[in-house]
Amino acid sequence: MHDTLVSRHANEAVRELYAYLRTLYGHGILSGQQMYGPEGYEAQTVYQETGKLAALRGYDFLGLEEGLGDDHQVTDAIRWHKQGGIVTFCWHWMVPTDPQADENGSAFTGAAFYSDRTEFQSQTSFDVTRALQEGTKENRIILRHIRNIAAQIKRLEQAGVPILWRPLHEASGQWFWWGAKGAHPYKKLWDLLFHQLEDVYQCGNLIWVWNGQSPEWMVDKNTVDIGGEDIYPGERIYSSHKDRFDLCARCVGPDRMIALSENGCLCDPDALLADGVPWLWWCVWWGDFVFKREADGRIDHLLETVGLGDAADKKMKKFSGGMLQRVGIAVAMLNDPKLLILDEPTAGLDPRERVRFRNLIHTLAEDRIVILSTHIVSDIETIAGQIVMFKDHRLYCCDSPARICARFQGRVFQLPAGTPLAPGQFLLSEGQGADGPVLRVLCETPPVNGTPVTPGLEDAFLAIYREEQT
Repeated sequence: MHDTLVSRHANEAVRELYAYLRTLYGHGILSGQQMYGPEGYEAQTVYQETGKLAALRGYDFLGLEEGLGDDHQVTDAIRWHKQGGIVTFCWHWMVPTDPQADENGSAFTGAAFYSDRTEFQSQTSFDVTRALQEGTKENRIILRHIRNIAAQIKRLEQAGVPILWRPLHEASGQWFWWGAKGAHPYKKLWDLLFHQLEDVYQCGNLIWVWNGQSPEWMVDKNTVDIGGEDIYPGERIYSSHKDRFDLCARCVGPDRMIALSENGCLCDPDALLADGVPWLWWCVWWGDFVFKREADGRIDHLLETVGLGDAADKKMKKFSGGMLQRVGIAVAMLNDPKLLILDEPTAGLDPRERVRFRNLIHTLAEDRIVILSTHIVSDIETIAGQIVMFKDHRLYCCDSPARICARFQGRVFQLPAGTPLAPGQFLLSEGQGADGPVLRVLCETPPVNGTPVTPGLEDAFLAIYREEQT
C-alpha cells in the first residue's frame, strides 16, 4: 500500500491514523456508523443491541458552508475523538436553489444539494461549470463555502482530530449538483477543492477519500489516499459486493486501500472471507438503517405530526433538507420530552418549509416547553410566546413579543429616503414604503417630517443591540 499521504501538510496525528489503517487493511474491518442528531440515537441503538460501539463515526458538514447549520456534528466529532474514536466527514454541500436570485444562499431563498436532474422537492439549478469560472457569482459562492468549511476543518485540526475526508461523494450518480454536468467539471471541482484546502488553507489533518464510483470519474491519483464505494443493495442483502470492490480497485489502483464508505446492510463476514474482499471499513447510514421499529404506533404518530406520514416507507437518504430536519424533530420526540430545544430549525429551508416548521413548532408547544434559538426575526414573531434576550453577557429581558415592542412605542418613525439623520436619531433599517424608499429611525423626539409607525420585533431587536453610529 502507498505509504505516504498526498497532503504535504499532513500532521503527526493524521500520519499515525494512516499508518494504523495500513496495518489493519486485509486483516480486519473497522465498524462505522453515520451519525445524524446530537442525541446519538444510532450509537445508542447499536450499543443496546450489541454492548459495543462502532470504532468509526461518520459526520457531515451539511449547512455549515453558510453558517446556517448546527455545528453539533463538529462538536460531537471532537468529543468522539477524545474518547478514542475515528472520525470521517462527508459534505452534503448546500448551494442556493436559485443562485441568480441570491448569491448568499440565505435561509430565506433556500438551499439544496440535489441537482435539478432529480425529482426531489428540494433541488438546485446551480451550475458547476459556471462555478469553475473565475469572477462568476457561482465561483464566489463556492470559494466562500470552501473557506467556511476550511475553518471547521482547522477547528478540528486544532482539537487534534484527523479526518477521513470524503467530499463530492457519489458524483457519477449525478443526483448532486457537483456531478450534474458530467465527469470533466466534477474533476476540475475536485482539483479546486484539493488546491484550496491543501495550498490556500494548508489543512494538515485530512486523509482524502475519493468516492466518484466510476473509472470515467477518477480524479488525479496524487490527490487520493483511499477509494470509497457507497452501496445500498436493498433489504437483507449481505453479499461481499466484490464487483464494486474490484471496480473501485481499477479506479484507484492496487496501491490504495478501499473502504465501504456508506452502506445499508452489513456484509456477511463469511462472504468477505470467501471472496477475499478486504473493505477497510464500513459505515452504516443513519436513521431507518439502524433503528428497530418496536414502537410503530408512536413512530407513525410522530411521522404524521411532522408531516411525513406519506414518506414512512421511503429511504431518508433521498429526503430534502427540510424533510431531514423534520425527521430530526420526530427522533427527538420519541421519548416524549417535556422540554424541546431547537437550534436554527428553519435554517436553509425554502419559504414553504419554513411555514410548515412554524406550524409544527406551534403544535409541539401545546403540551411542552419549546426553546427556540434563531436569528430569523420573522420566525420569532410568529412562534414565540416569550422571548429571552441577553446583552453584554447579562439577562436583558424576558417578556412577550408585544411587550418588548411596546417599549419602543412612539419612538419609531418613518422618513423619506435620503433624509439626513439628526443627532439622537438612530437608523434602524431601509425599505420600501407606499410612496417609495423610506428610512425607519429610532429617536426620542418626533422628527419634523417623520411619520410614527408601530414598532415591530425587528425594530426592537435593532434598537436593543444597536451600535453607536458616527
